[in-house]
Amino acid sequence: DAGVDHAELMSHGLPKRFFQQERISYVFVDAELNRWFCTPRQGLILVNAQQWSTKTYPIGSSEIAARSLTRDHLNKVWCGTSGGGVYCLEREGVGPDRGNILLGRIMGLVEGPDGGIYAGTDRWVLRIDPLGSADRIVNSWSASVGMPHSLWRFPAKDICFAPDGTLWTSYFDIWSAKLGRDMALKSASNATFNDRVPCIHVDPHGRTWFAAANSLYYVNADGVQHLDQLSDSMGLRISDITSWSPDTLLVATIGAGLRLIANERIVAEIDTRHGLLSNDVLRVRIDQGKVLVCTTHGLSVSDHVTPDAAQWINLTTSHGLPSQEVNDALFDGDGIYAATGRGLCRVPWPTSDLPMPPPRVYFATAKVGTRNVLGENALVLGREDPGFSVRFSAIAFAEPNAVQYQYRLRDKDPWVASTTGVIDLVSPVAGSYAIAARARNAEGPWSSVIRLPFVVEAAWWERWPAQLAATLVLIGLVLLLNTLRTKRKYQKVIAELRERQMIASERGRIAADIHDDLGADLSLLVQQANQLSFSADATVFSEVTAGLERTIGKLDEIIWSLDPKRDTLQATAAFIEKQAAEYLALKGIDFRTEVGLPQEGLPLTAEARREVLLIVREGLRNVVQHAQATEVWVRWYMESTVAVCQLDDNGTGFQVAASTRVQNGTRNIRDRAGRLGGTVSWTAKTPHGTRLELRFPIA
Repeated sequence: DAGVDHAELMSHGLPKRFFQQERISYVFVDAELNRWFCTPRQGLILVNAQQWSTKTYPIGSSEIAARSLTRDHLNKVWCGTSGGGVYCLEREGVGPDRGNILLGRIMGLVEGPDGGIYAGTDRWVLRIDPLGSADRIVNSWSASVGMPHSLWRFPAKDICFAPDGTLWTSYFDIWSAKLGRDMALKSASNATFNDRVPCIHVDPHGRTWFAAANSLYYVNADGVQHLDQLSDSMGLRISDITSWSPDTLLVATIGAGLRLIANERIVAEIDTRHGLLSNDVLRVRIDQGKVLVCTTHGLSVSDHVTPDAAQWINLTTSHGLPSQEVNDALFDGDGIYAATGRGLCRVPWPTSDLPMPPPRVYFATAKVGTRNVLGENALVLGREDPGFSVRFSAIAFAEPNAVQYQYRLRDKDPWVASTTGVIDLVSPVAGSYAIAARARNAEGPWSSVIRLPFVVEAAWWERWPAQLAATLVLIGLVLLLNTLRTKRKYQKVIAELRERQMIASERGRIAADIHDDLGADLSLLVQQANQLSFSADATVFSEVTAGLERTIGKLDEIIWSLDPKRDTLQATAAFIEKQAAEYLALKGIDFRTEVGLPQEGLPLTAEARREVLLIVREGLRNVVQHAQATEVWVRWYMESTVAVCQLDDNGTGFQVAASTRVQNGTRNIRDRAGRLGGTVSWTAKTPHGTRLELRFPIA
C-alpha cells in the first residue's frame, strides 16, 4: 500500500525504494529481469534491470529532492534535501536527519577544516557537528541593527572553503568568515547585486570566483573584477564554477553547456553537439578523475572535457535515476551517488557491466509471396515460387531499439548482421536450409539460437529425371556423332583396303604372268643354249647361259617384290637368306643364319622389302670384296616394335673412307635406312671382323 520497499542482500544492505506514494497491486519479473509494477493511479510502471540495480535511499517521501552532496574526511557521503534535511550515508544505511530544524532547502554542503559539515540553506548558514548538534552562524550586521533573535536570517545559495580555511558563501553578495568562537560573516565586495549569486569558488591560487546572472567575477586586492567580455557566451546564467587545473576554470551554464576559461578567455565550449545530455547544466564536479555534469536531462560523465577528446557516458532514468533532474553527483570508484529531483540514488559503475540476460528471440512470420507459411510441418519451396521472406524478432522490454540481430542460412556460413530482423531470399539455390537466428542486448551475451528448416526444390530442369533425360539425350548425340565419325573412318579404311587389294591383285597377276610366260620362255632358252653348247664354241655359249641365269635371277627378284604374299618381314628374311647363301657359296664363304622373329607375320611393304634387300646385298658385297672373310652370319630379331638385322663377318675389317666405292656404298646404305625410318651402324668385332647393324620400325 506504500510503494516498494526492497532490501538487497548485499554487504552494505542499503534499502531500495520505489513509488512510495503508490499502491502496488501486482509485480511481474520478465526474462530480462525487468520489473513490471501494476498501480491504480499510474498504470503499468516498468523498472528495468539497470534501474533495479540502482540503490535508492530513504530521505523522506519520493517528492523530496536531493539538492547537494559532499564527502567528509572519513569518506562518508552527506546529502542535503529540498525539505531541509541533512543525512549521512553510513555503512548500515542512512543516518538520522541532522537538519530538520532548518526549514529551508539545503543549497550547498561542504566539510570545514574543523571537521564540521557546513550547510548553506534558503534561511541559514549552519554548522552540523558529526555527533548530531547544529549551530547557526549569525552575521555581525544582523546583530548590529538590533534585529530580534527570532528574525535572524542569513540565506546562502552556495558555500565553500578557501585553502587558508576561510568560509565563503553567496546570496545577493559574497560573504566570508574566519572560523572561530565568535565567527561572523562579512561582505567581501560591499556591493549588492540585482541578481542572486548562485555559485562561489576559490581556485588553487586563492582567487575567489562567483557569478551573477551570466556574468563572471573574481575578487583580488583591487576589489571585484568583472569579465564582461564573456557574458554573451554564458547562456541565460552561470550555474556553477570549479577548477579544471590551477589556471583553468570549468564553468557550468544554463543554456550554453560548459565553458573552459583560461587567462580570462574561453578556450573551449562543450555542449550537446559534443555528447552532453543537455545544455542546461545545474552543477559540474571533478571527482576522482571523473567529470560529472549534472543537467536537467540526466548525468553526463567523462574523463575529459575538451570537445575533440570527450567521450561522454550519459545516465538517465533508463539507467536507474529516479528523475532526469540531477542536482549534484559524487563518484566513489565503484558507483555514482546522484542527488536527483526525486531523491538520492547510487548507480553502479560502469553501467555496461550490469548483468542482463539476452532477449528471447522468435520467428514472427515466414511468407512466400503474401502467404504466411510459418507453422507448416514440412516447409518446401519451389524455385518458381515468389520471394521467400522471414522476419524474426526478440522480446526486449527495456531497450528494444538497442537489440542486435544476426542470422545465417547454414551452420557452416558466417553470421550476418541484421538491423531489422528481416531476411529476404530471392531465387535461392536448391537444397536444404535451416535459418538460424539470434539476438542480444547492446554488447551483451547472445541469446539461444532458433532455427527454421526449409527445403528449396529444384526447378523441373534441375531435377534428376530431367537431368537424366538430358544426359541420355546427350549421350545419344555423342554416340550418334561418334558412330557417324567411325563409319566415315571405316569407309575410308575399307576404300584404302579395297585399293590395296586391287593393287595386290594386280601385282599378283603381273608376277604370275612374268613367272608363267616370260620365266618359262627364258628357262626354255637356257635348255636350248645348253644343247647347242656341244656343237658350238663352248666359251661363247657359257657366257650366254650365265647371262640368261642372271636374267632369271633378276626376274625372280622382281616376282618376289611384286608378290603381295611376300609383304612380311619373315618372307623378306627368308628370301635374303636364300640369295645370301647362293651368293656366298659361289665365293667360297661359309654362311650362317639365325632368325628370332615371331611366328605371326609382321607386315612390310614392297618398297620397304626392297630397301632391306638392297642394304643387306650391299653389305654382303662389301664383305666379299674388302673383308677377306671366310664366314658370314645374318641374325634377325625384334626389340619391341623395332626390327634388327645384324650382318657379321670374321674378316680383316674395312675403313669406311678406304675408297670412293666404299664411301658411295655406305652412303647408299644410310640413305636407304633413312627411307625406312631407321638407322644403320658399323662396329668392329673382337678379335677381328665387322658388324653391320640395321634397325627400323615395324608399323
